[in-house]
Amino acid sequence: MRIPAFYHPDLDGDAVELSPAESHHLARVLRLKAGAAVRILNGKGTVGYGTIEDAHPKRSRIRMQRYESRPPAVPALHLYTAPPQTTDRLHWLVEKATELGCHSIHFLITERTVRHKVKLERLEKTAIAALKQSHNPFLPIIHAPLPMQQTAVQQPAFYGDTAGRGWLEAAPAAPQVLHWWIGPEGGFTPQEMEWLRAQAVAPIRLAPHTLRTETAAVAALTAMRACYS
Repeated sequence: MRIPAFYHPDLDGDAVELSPAESHHLARVLRLKAGAAVRILNGKGTVGYGTIEDAHPKRSRIRMQRYESRPPAVPALHLYTAPPQTTDRLHWLVEKATELGCHSIHFLITERTVRHKVKLERLEKTAIAALKQSHNPFLPIIHAPLPMQQTAVQQPAFYGDTAGRGWLEAAPAAPQVLHWWIGPEGGFTPQEMEWLRAQAVAPIRLAPHTLRTETAAVAALTAMRACYS
């Protein structure tokens, strides 16, 4: 049985007091008691191990025993995607991207983007829940939507296109970082694809047919992570 995981952004010292939300989860949802072993994640690569000193539903206290520093996964995966139209699909995308160890999520405003605003605080809560569930020690950095032409393009970079090459054919050897661009429902416009190619963003075929935005994003991250794990 895995040790239950909780989140605290600042791990330091011999004891940690959890937030009301994390304390409620510990004491009321999981019904853990004093003396139970837990692990604490700060989302920055540090994992702390300790035991419950006080299982209070609003301010649980953890007596820390040791800390470990985990290295980030290689390559670092950066996702650039139009936000899905519906809230549930948007949160599903963030959840799965966190589980797959995505380093950052940059939301794009394109010509066909329907959703131009996201609630970053709620998305971070979804990412934290996925962090604890997956025991991934790194929380992705989530950026507010920005017009795609105003988004800095870094290399190596790829975008989903059914007319592009397959990923295994185009995958670079031992990259330290990868950037993946995903369009909205309806895809990038011809002008946007021309702009991407002008920025040396290469088209890649993820499937022989059209995928939803959130499906394409997860498929791309899964392909990249599986290729280099």
